Amino acid sequence: MTEDCFQEILDIYDSLPKQQKKIADFVLTSFSEVIYFSVGRMASAIGVSAASIVRFTRMLGFEGFSDFQEAFFEYHKKIHSPRGRVQQLIKDFDNTEINYRNITKREIRYLEKSIHLIDDKTYWAAVNLLCKAQKVHILGMGPNEMLGCHLSFRLRRFSVDTFHHKHGDSMLAEELLRLSRQDAAVAYNFFRISDELKIYVDIMKKKEVPVILITDIMNPAIIKDCSFVFCAERGPQGSFHSPLVPLAITNALLVGVAYKLDKKALQSLELLETYRQKYYYNKSGEKYGS
Repeated sequence: MTEDCFQEILDIYDSLPKQQKKIADFVLTSFSEVIYFSVGRMASAIGVSAASIVRFTRMLGFEGFSDFQEAFFEYHKKIHSPRGRVQQLIKDFDNTEINYRNITKREIRYLEKSIHLIDDKTYWAAVNLLCKAQKVHILGMGPNEMLGCHLSFRLRRFSVDTFHHKHGDSMLAEELLRLSRQDAAVAYNFFRISDELKIYVDIMKKKEVPVILITDIMNPAIIKDCSFVFCAERGPQGSFHSPLVPLAITNALLVGVAYKLDKKALQSLELLETYRQKYYYNKSGEKYGS
């Protein structure tokens, strides 16, 4: 399995027959199951025959399922471990001096690339969705919690009702019990499709809640169920990534929301300033109630 295995599967995805696409979807989204399931159990989980899975692995250049499974495990251990990502980052700079200028130039290249990957029609449609939503649900947990917090914090200042989902397991399902069709959903997911994202998108689909996905994984198995997808490429797979491009997309959405809401957003900010002056600041510099 090459370091571009995921990309190889994505490159041939459209040409795959329906049965093979089901296998590709499972491989691209279910790392732990692929690592630990037997070929029979994996076939049962996908709803295909074991022979179909073996043919799929041979199509990728392996002798059989066990060789594929072993290589898949080694690939993820090398490319997707924290140690592996930092090693790859250092390797990326082998022939370049590591300094602020060169590191920042690298980030700017990714930002410039995102300009060509995100079209205005998708951008404004996503902005309108956020403006009209009864409540905006935001999935941002683990390393993506900062992005979710930033979006939620700024939207609340514009009087947009938000709920930031930071928890996995059954807690996520509990938090989604009161979904409405008038709601909207945003999800941040990078590096590998998380189980939480699969659950989140599946529940939103059942409840007919549109999803805005910000990701660097253009996986057909997930993006087909999202209304809007913003490609936030952060560098080569397996490298140590920065949140700069996802943050730029988030800020662009916030600016669009502020522009669309106009007076409503300004009135909310004016009210915030009134509260600050009344309860936290006064001409004498003393706090309220002191």
